[in-house]
Amino acid sequence: MDILLYRPLITIRNHNRYKVRVDEEGSSGSLWKVFIQGIKNISHINIIQDSIIFAGKGSGPAFERERKYLQSILPEVTFSSSYCRRNFIKRFFYSVSILIYIAPLYPRLIKLVYRFAKNNHLTNWDTEKYILFLFDFFAYKYFFTKNKTKAKGVITHALLSPRGLSLITAAIKENIPSIFILHGACTPSYQGIIYPTFPVDLHLLKSKASQDRMNIKASRAKQIAYYGLPGDEKPLRSVPEIIKSFGICLPYGISKDVLDHLIDDIQKNFQPQQVNIRFHPRDQLRHNYQKSGIIISSSYETVQDFANNCDLIVAGNTSAILDILKIGCPVIYLDSMDTFGTDVYGFSDMRLIPEFKAINDISLDLCNIVYLDRNWPTVMSYFDSSYDKDRVLVNQNIKESIYSVLNL
Repeated sequence: MDILLYRPLITIRNHNRYKVRVDEEGSSGSLWKVFIQGIKNISHINIIQDSIIFAGKGSGPAFERERKYLQSILPEVTFSSSYCRRNFIKRFFYSVSILIYIAPLYPRLIKLVYRFAKNNHLTNWDTEKYILFLFDFFAYKYFFTKNKTKAKGVITHALLSPRGLSLITAAIKENIPSIFILHGACTPSYQGIIYPTFPVDLHLLKSKASQDRMNIKASRAKQIAYYGLPGDEKPLRSVPEIIKSFGICLPYGISKDVLDHLIDDIQKNFQPQQVNIRFHPRDQLRHNYQKSGIIISSSYETVQDFANNCDLIVAGNTSAILDILKIGCPVIYLDSMDTFGTDVYGFSDMRLIPEFKAINDISLDLCNIVYLDRNWPTVMSYFDSSYDKDRVLVNQNIKESIYSVLNL
């Protein structure tokens, strides 16, 4: 197999191992269903002359934040995007064009899928994700080679998704300048799960922690630039003796019973005037959860706005902790909020935030001991390279790095 196509397979396999560890079960559909899904969701690129393609996984809050950040520092640059055609007729003819384009590869693809099915080191979930990757990879490659309008470069958001992997791999294959920008504020650290370094022209990372967690080798990466967490920054507030507004920043997949008990314990131990809850953007529980005495954050409200309305926030395993700290609100990591594992981001282990097993164990004095440590700003800078830095200067350096890669 081409080494360039082998890296996405390793990435998909390792990321699926991570998802299994956090109790996300993989799909078990037939390969025929996956084939149909691949055709149905095949990507289309609307390429504008001399534009930069910015695409990745979906269009959620993290995607929008990175897009707005890039547009703010590159106002003179035109961005294109990828999407799935919704018009059935156009999608049908487009899919047929792709299938004809890759017809000479059918024997190799069939053989490849057969080998995957017999490989004991790959699960059905790995094979399905890789098939979806291949469909998008050939779609992007088709556009890059057949389209008369050429893109100036590609910026991929969410390298761990099949769509992000396919876009960056096709760009590298066609010698189109490529940039990878990391999804989320930070990546969890799991022993034994390592991601290969992709030969992109520029890795845009939020911190040294991102580089370490993604296993991006400086010797293999062509260029690395740190841009930190976008958004406002405020001095960290001390934990008040009386908590009037208590916040809960939820990890993905929390159960209703766990949340009910968590709120009851907070109201019993701290008697706050209000309890603010922020659900994970993908969590369906937010749509029907009801309980007296709480305020549920709107899906349109940013993490920063949510944190501004809280005196103290408890959180599970979520990278949003970094956004909360940056806006100046103290956070407590609660080990009992999810089943992802204990402190998978390493925030508590590195004494960035205090950790307690349950609400009943929380000591506000111990919280302030952690946050008053003179080494705390250094630890925060490890996770957010822009912390306590001149944002204008950081943005200027990032702009110059992007310009040097894209020849703008």
